[in-house]
Amino acid sequence: MKDKINNPKENIKALEKKSKGLFEEFKTFIKRGNVIDLAVGVVIGGAFSTIVSSLVNDIIMPLVGIIIGGYDFTGLSLKVKDASKIVDLNYHKFIYKNEELTQEEIIKKMLVLLNSIENKD
Repeated sequence: MKDKINNPKENIKALEKKSKGLFEEFKTFIKRGNVIDLAVGVVIGGAFSTIVSSLVNDIIMPLVGIIIGGYDFTGLSLKVKDASKIVDLNYHKFIYKNEELTQEEIIKKMLVLLNSIENKD
């Protein structure tokens, strides 16, 4: 034990050897392909989420408002009064987020279905 503490050059060499082995393992893991596919999926998913948000906020919800009688969902809120202040509970954002999630999941399911049909051919 004392030798390892007193010989820092050997400690550094051993650490370098371990780190090279760790780096090689990591490089092999990354090159497998699954990790790269996952990273690409995460990036595309983030962009896809933004597109679905815009679809829901700018197209679907205004159309739903027109269909149910010209109602504007952006103004939905509930004012809660306290002794010293008034708090707005903007539940229209909750409605929008639920609609976004629903639309996103429907579209994802359709893409998975199309991919599975395409892979069968």
